[in-house]
Amino acid sequence: MEAQRLVPFLLLICIGGTDCHLVTKLMIRMTGRSVRFEADNLHVAYYYVLYNVSAEGDLLVFNTSQPGGSHPKAGRVSFHGFPDNFFELTETTLSDSGEYRLEGRLCDSIAFQRNYTLIVCPDARINILQTPLNRSVQLCGADSKGESMTTIQLYRLGGDSPDMLILDTTTSMEQLPEDLRGRLQVDPNSSSVTLHGVTEDDYYQAYECVTFQSGQCQSSKLHLLDCERFTLYPRQNTRLTLPCNIKPTSPHQVYWTTPSGNVTLSPEDSSQAPPSDSQQEEKMYMLNGSQTGDYSLIIPSVKQHGKYICNHKKRLVEYEISMCWQFKSTTATFSNNETVKLDCGLNYEVQWFRQRGADTEELILDSENKTVLLPEDLSGRVDTSSLVSLVIANPRAEDSGVYTCRVKLPNSESFKPALCLEHQFRLHYEDPYGIHSLSSEEEQSADGAVPDDLEKDEHNSI
Repeated sequence: MEAQRLVPFLLLICIGGTDCHLVTKLMIRMTGRSVRFEADNLHVAYYYVLYNVSAEGDLLVFNTSQPGGSHPKAGRVSFHGFPDNFFELTETTLSDSGEYRLEGRLCDSIAFQRNYTLIVCPDARINILQTPLNRSVQLCGADSKGESMTTIQLYRLGGDSPDMLILDTTTSMEQLPEDLRGRLQVDPNSSSVTLHGVTEDDYYQAYECVTFQSGQCQSSKLHLLDCERFTLYPRQNTRLTLPCNIKPTSPHQVYWTTPSGNVTLSPEDSSQAPPSDSQQEEKMYMLNGSQTGDYSLIIPSVKQHGKYICNHKKRLVEYEISMCWQFKSTTATFSNNETVKLDCGLNYEVQWFRQRGADTEELILDSENKTVLLPEDLSGRVDTSSLVSLVIANPRAEDSGVYTCRVKLPNSESFKPALCLEHQFRLHYEDPYGIHSLSSEEEQSADGAVPDDLEKDEHNSI
């Protein structure tokens, strides 16, 4: 994404009818890109001349009447004639930054003149900042922290209005656009700019932060503010709640788009009550958040993968649902003094879950999230060096339960979520003396955690 911005400087009509609009056009480019110096198609010119203006004088870059100049940039400059009429400088470098003047000439007189300020910054990728509503997000963070003569310029690109300079740390904050006043905070010590209280109007706005050190561009960072996006891997037919929270508003302005169509509140529904039990079993519904701000989507039994999006003026939050399919089910038994080894068989992104009896399933290990800690009763007894297998030393009767290995496999189509597969283990403790064996009631409770349609393809003693 590249910006072309107009910065008014001076307007002067030359004597003798020559159109010398001394309007400086600011252009910011990344290294390695191209830039156009556009002529004026409203005025006839026999030929065009491009100068690089410096303190030492005007240096001729290109003359269309005498192509092949000696300026170092000449080999990277070309002219595109009528009807476009522009000079193009390719493969820009940091040294290309400076002032330029384009002239259209009629014999020895100047028909028109255009002035440009080119700023070339180190190349930077666009950062997509997924930010929840009402939170804060950092738009600028200078690389030259704490150094003197650091200047920050922040531009807002596109959207409903033209690209514009919204912040220059050398000028007063009072010149900020009205919708940003009181929400932009500049920290001179870290040369950072933070936007507070993100609203849905901020979504899909692009901001470019340019940092100058002693007049030279040190960095240019592009940020696109986006709503939060989540990828979920539920089991088929499970109940799912997709949160969507905004400031209380008219409930009929909020709606969900789903793979099976839109979900809205009926015009006559002004209550906060959910549908009846029979309705809940039949279809998904959204909560009425006119008083609470909670417009969550309730899916009693998830059956379709795809995108589920909460919308108001713009999309507020997006969920990508990809079903997690069970590819294997194993029943195993163990006794005293035996080490239990549950082999998942796949080594990608691995998660291990445990469910004991009627307890809620809990995440006990995650290869991608080291903050997930083993439950206290398993601490010191589980080898976490490799999560391809779950190894439990000194097993106990209370270790019985349902253990699930969930693996996310890379999708060959990069724009789609990962493929999710599960291997489920039903682990039973058998005491050779019959003292600590699971009771029939406990065994039934553990088995009840497994869906009825699962194939019981293996039974092993460990």
